[in-house]
Amino acid sequence: MTPLKDLKIDFTAIDGVAYSFIDTPGDAKYLKNVISAITLADIPVLVVPSDLDALSRGDCKHPVGQAREHAALSYIYGLKQLIVCVTKMDKCGYSQNNYMQCCETVSRMLRVVGYDLSQTVMIPVSSKGDFGENVIKPSTEMEWYKGPTLMEAL
Repeated sequence: MTPLKDLKIDFTAIDGVAYSFIDTPGDAKYLKNVISAITLADIPVLVVPSDLDALSRGDCKHPVGQAREHAALSYIYGLKQLIVCVTKMDKCGYSQNNYMQCCETVSRMLRVVGYDLSQTVMIPVSSKGDFGENVIKPSTEMEWYKGPTLMEAL
C-alpha cells in the first residue's frame, strides 16, 4: 500500500482533554487521505472559505464542491455531527453579512447531503492574531458572533 502523503496528524491536550487533529489537503487528488482521516475522526471540521465567489461555483474543482464531497463522505462514514469553519474572515473585513451568506450556501449543501443542521455549528474564523480569531479565544474582530470558538465546539 502506498503511504499517505500530505496527511498531517497533531496530538495535543487542552484543559486535560486529549485531541488528535488530522489535516488533509482539500484537493481531489488527495481523496484517499480525506477518507483515511474521516475513518479516524469523531467530529469532522469542514473548512470553507469566506470567498462568496468561490462558494457559489460549487463544482468539485471549487471549495463547495470539495466541501460537499467531504461532507458526504463524513456522513456516509456515520459522522452525523459537523463543525464548519468559515475561514479567511479577515479577507472580507470580518463581515457578518458575508459570513451569513456563506452559512446559507453551506447549509443548503449540508441539507442535501443529509445533515441535521441542529447538529452542526458554523464558526467564522481567521488565522490572524496569536491563536487565530474564534479558534481558541473569542474574536475581538467579530463581536457580532456569539457562538462557540472552535475549541469550545470540539
